[in-house]
Amino acid sequence: MTIQRIFVIWAVLDNWNTPGINSIRLILPYMVSVVNQNQQKQKQVEIDKKMVDLEKEIKKAKCENAYEQGLNIVIELLEMGCRDTIVLFAAAEFYFMAGDYDRSVQWIDNTLAVDPKHINARILLSRICILEDRFKDGLSIVTVILNMAGNVLTKTQEHEIKDLLAYYKSTESELIMKQYPTVAEFLGLSENKEVVQVEDDVLSEEQHITELNCQSEDEVLRTKEKSLEEIKSEILDQHISLSEKIKLCNAFAGAYYYKGQFAIAEELLAMALNFDGTDYQTLRNLVCVSVEQKNEKLALEYASQMKETNFMLLQYIREHFI
Repeated sequence: MTIQRIFVIWAVLDNWNTPGINSIRLILPYMVSVVNQNQQKQKQVEIDKKMVDLEKEIKKAKCENAYEQGLNIVIELLEMGCRDTIVLFAAAEFYFMAGDYDRSVQWIDNTLAVDPKHINARILLSRICILEDRFKDGLSIVTVILNMAGNVLTKTQEHEIKDLLAYYKSTESELIMKQYPTVAEFLGLSENKEVVQVEDDVLSEEQHITELNCQSEDEVLRTKEKSLEEIKSEILDQHISLSEKIKLCNAFAGAYYYKGQFAIAEELLAMALNFDGTDYQTLRNLVCVSVEQKNEKLALEYASQMKETNFMLLQYIREHFI
């Protein structure tokens, strides 16, 4: 029985005044309460089921960079009144994957409004600042994270923060030590011994990057064959900015694409996409790889994720499948 029907009955009985009717009238509020409880339980069951689906979509999105279905589930949960931080932060992550940093920041703010100590939300915010070339803002956020939860960060969180700041550890060590001592301590920087060493590291690192970027395709193809995991590890271990890591992923992917090893090229490009899900060069190269793999649906999906529609690229897809 719905609440609407109960109120209809109540309205009818309200015009009668007999002992029996009065007794029924007294139990109607209890009936309303029971119906309310049952509806709340049913709603919670639906929310719990959606939460399970959402957790699956979050894992899927991180593996495949496919965020549309996840966003749909988030919207459904929000419409059902769910304000769990898992849902709020999932929205922030999905919008980040979509390249909509403004909306991502809005949902980070929503997450922190519910849970001010949400570490992953603050790490994502610092990542957005660094991707937008607001290095000092990113450092300030990392300082807050370390002061708030420096002793309880997970290994994954520590690795993510160090990876974010690896390039600036080499190029901005003096500034970090002077203005952000908490971050300097976390990164292992010290006034006495790091400055000279960092200068040498920067010089050798810049030389290494220049050498990698200046190699022609023929030189890349003639280099000693390495396993995919070795290449990934080498890229991750480089003390360079995220944008430089993206370039390296694309450079290595280009070599494997030229050799016809499209699956390896795709994995390297997927790695680049994990650094920045909206990088134009990476998405364009993934379209080319998908076409070579005869996967029209995936090629169109990557093309649709690009911030600007590329008609030449769409024509390229048409020529291979129509």
